Amino acid sequence: MVENEIVTVDNIDNYSAMSKVMGIDTLTSSSSPEKKASSLARIKIQHSALMGEQEINGKMKNIEVVEGGNYAVELADGTTVYSPSLTIKPFMQRFSYKRYVNSSSPDTKGYYHKTIMADNLNSDLQDNRGTFNCGKPAGYIKDFQSLSEEMQTLIKTIKRVRVIFGLVTLDNPVDTSGNPAKVDENIPFIFEVDNRTSFKTSGEPFDKLAKRRHLPIQHTIKFTTEEQKIPTGAVYYTVVAELGTDTLEVSKNDAAVLQSFLDWIQNHNDYIMNDYNEHSKNNVSQEDKDVIDEFLGAPEDLESVA
Repeated sequence: MVENEIVTVDNIDNYSAMSKVMGIDTLTSSSSPEKKASSLARIKIQHSALMGEQEINGKMKNIEVVEGGNYAVELADGTTVYSPSLTIKPFMQRFSYKRYVNSSSPDTKGYYHKTIMADNLNSDLQDNRGTFNCGKPAGYIKDFQSLSEEMQTLIKTIKRVRVIFGLVTLDNPVDTSGNPAKVDENIPFIFEVDNRTSFKTSGEPFDKLAKRRHLPIQHTIKFTTEEQKIPTGAVYYTVVAELGTDTLEVSKNDAAVLQSFLDWIQNHNDYIMNDYNEHSKNNVSQEDKDVIDEFLGAPEDLESVA
């Protein structure tokens, strides 16, 4: 579980303490309530173009108004704006697993099976279905082919997620019609990166910062996208992240913003853990229940002891 520790400005000069809070402490060692949720913008990549109508030679025709490869930023008020590049001030990163489960009925929607957010993926993470790691076995799997076909299929659907928190400025924002949009700068955001390539590229700036012993909030990262093609001819886009060279001053407000992200994560993890506890009760087999009862003693035995 993520510790919801209080962050003060005094911690800023303590690299060891702050790097752990910001989710980069493990990078150097590994190689040798809802009130906050509504205030975060959500970032994702818009893989397909947005179409709109425009009058050409007296006729209305469908045209691209927002190209694929733009970043889509869903603001706290529910509106979405787009930009080909973003400048972010990163505050922290966390990690989790998730998978999408399709509904067995055409009348109902599927759902996300997801875990708590943690500093790294080196330990088992509780999930919202009462299991761990969205059903993925614990530890490193040496022989994937030795697993059952059902387990292999399940693991292939589980995605690693790098969750980035920070402040974002859209470099050239437009609305859903492709018209210039006026958007605030330094918007608090969450960016859940689950594509395999983007997971790696979005983490490269954090790797560099850890090696330099710099904190995320001391730099900006420029996010653009790169087109990828698959054999069918379809295209999708992945994250390109470039670490800024300038070192930023850390302000007292940064500590308050950092604490708000920690609160958001704590609320998220509490929500997942509530679901975990509820579902895990139902995941215990009758055989296991009998063993537990035998170990603890039957109710009448406990009463007689009392």
